[in-house]
Amino acid sequence: MVADSGHLEALLAVDQADVPEVRPGQVVRILLDAAPVRVLEGEVVQVGRRAVQPEASGKPSDESSPYHLIQVRLEEQAARVLVGSRGTAKIEASPSTLGGILVSELRRMFRMPW
Repeated sequence: MVADSGHLEALLAVDQADVPEVRPGQVVRILLDAAPVRVLEGEVVQVGRRAVQPEASGKPSDESSPYHLIQVRLEEQAARVLVGSRGTAKIEASPSTLGGILVSELRRMFRMPW
């Protein structure tokens, strides 16, 4: 969702299992539902510390796992975006090794904190 606060920012809902890969400064590309041919770019500013439970937030019920809110500052090219727009985002995380991906999937499968 895009919000207006003097400069444009977007809030992203990121699955709790993927949050360890997200850090401030990473590049984000957003494809809005209202303008599917236009890609907006921005940068992660802040990663929410607390997970939000889907049933308490009004998020569609098919998304059952907790998520974190990620704040993204959009570049100036996004000046003509409608406030409240929804879309899909991709955060450019650093490359992972096969072992790192395996550990992440095992954590997700067994919900281990390590």
